[in-house]
Amino acid sequence: MPLELTKKSLLAELASVERLLEEARSVNDIVGINQYEHRVAEIKEKLKEIDKKVNKRASVALFFAGGPVFGSRGIMAEFAGIILKEFNDIVNGVQAVEVLGELGSRGKIPEVGESNLMITQITRGSFGFVLDELTNQQPMFETPLKRTVDIVSNIIEKTASVDDSEFEKILPDLDGRSLISLRNFFKIIHKRKANLRVVEGKKDFFLDEKAIHRALKRTESTSIEEETTLIEGILLGFLPEHKKFEFRTTNNELIYGSVSKDAVEQYYSYIKQGITPINMNWVIKVDVRLIKPLNRKEKVVYRLISFDKQYSKNA
Repeated sequence: MPLELTKKSLLAELASVERLLEEARSVNDIVGINQYEHRVAEIKEKLKEIDKKVNKRASVALFFAGGPVFGSRGIMAEFAGIILKEFNDIVNGVQAVEVLGELGSRGKIPEVGESNLMITQITRGSFGFVLDELTNQQPMFETPLKRTVDIVSNIIEKTASVDDSEFEKILPDLDGRSLISLRNFFKIIHKRKANLRVVEGKKDFFLDEKAIHRALKRTESTSIEEETTLIEGILLGFLPEHKKFEFRTTNNELIYGSVSKDAVEQYYSYIKQGITPINMNWVIKVDVRLIKPLNRKEKVVYRLISFDKQYSKNA
């Protein structure tokens, strides 16, 4: 379960127990006072522990209200099945691009891009689901799926933002297939006149019908054209931890963008061989995306997929 959700549940319980404690004190209920003081101390200690914790595995809660939801008692099975599939498709697409750097416009998404998120709890209040990444071992660092779900929750929030520029910031995280899945996700919610609340990491945001409508219009009016190509030039900068690169082409054009996991591994491999890739001549394989938002300037986004080969200036 997301830590933020656990924290808010404990805070609600703390407020309730503190009210009971005040009532017990008002009637001088010694037994009640002792019990409630002990419980208050326990809850506060748990809250301190949560503030120190960091989720290293993916965990997200999706709450729904409105048309397909019957109070806190149930949700339409058809809606639940479709919306969870679309959410998982967004995660799969973003994860595949994060790892591989490129994703074909058709066909099955590679297994490296298939999430193992599982429904672990059903939430009440408004009706929803907790999706967790289940593994046999406790990871030492954040898992790739955790990072992907962070990105996806940010994409969903920014797509519905009142500020167009916030939506434009997340477009580099999307490829054509992920954009279609995102569009379908909002289309289903909009069609059923539902609301959405997402709790993930430290994020906790609510999208009403206006926000859902805004997100749907943006995804419907945006297109992404993709092309994979080879480019010659000099590698000016490479930040493996942040997955960023800067490159000057033989035409003296400066390009920059993100890099794939494979490119990072190649970079470290060259370092181990005593080769410093920076300021060297390369042919690199790049995914080029032309993003066309409605009534906005087109934007070109580059992603370095791999180092194809070194080349000689005189060749």
